[in-house]
Amino acid sequence: MLLTSCPRKQLTRSTIDLIESSEMYEKGLPPVAGGVLDQSQSFIDAHRLLTSDQQTLKRKMGIFA
Repeated sequence: MLLTSCPRKQLTRSTIDLIESSEMYEKGLPPVAGGVLDQSQSFIDAHRLLTSDQQTLKRKMGIFA
């Protein structure tokens, strides 16, 4: 399959929410009241950005744990 546009554009908002909830669950924030469901979108976006940056730095430093 040849990509001709951003794959994210093909996702529905519900699918994006599911992916984000799954990522947050892996980090200990379950999709329940008091967990990720009570977090603002800006917090979720910032968390994903910081986590991504941390993983990038760890790879560059040879840290794979």
